[in-house]
Amino acid sequence: MAESPKSHMTTRTHQFPIIVVADNPKDIILYKRTFERLGITNPIVFLVTAERAIEYLKTVEANSRSAPGLIVMELRMPDGDGFQVLRWLQEHPTFSIVPTVVITTSASLEETTTAYKWGANAVFAKPATSSRREHLLRVVLEFWSIAAKSTPPRESWR
Repeated sequence: MAESPKSHMTTRTHQFPIIVVADNPKDIILYKRTFERLGITNPIVFLVTAERAIEYLKTVEANSRSAPGLIVMELRMPDGDGFQVLRWLQEHPTFSIVPTVVITTSASLEETTTAYKWGANAVFAKPATSSRREHLLRVVLEFWSIAAKSTPPRESWR
């Protein structure tokens, strides 16, 4: 049995927030339910547009708050697309190292390649069913939980 990612994205003194950028209310409910089932205790910030995600990240940067430990986002959103968020992340050194996972309804080679060029760490086609989406999210969280435990402290990243 895989270890629970309960201590996901933590240091001895701080739990890094997880950001989810998704515009579908059903997906947001699924994310919340999966985080609860996995026992994730990190602060989780749900943002429904690319514009709001960038505004939130600007606020984090301006107030010298901790960068997120993980960003999970969609590419297609009402006010723009996830590429805007990926570009913004890459243009800001504090955020360019944040693990970023893209889940998209369009798994075209062009979009996937562009997402990787702009710094996505993983790109997945959005599964058609809720149970498969929950499984994908569980795998993503477990992977980044393990990766976070073997990563040097963030203070040494700068």
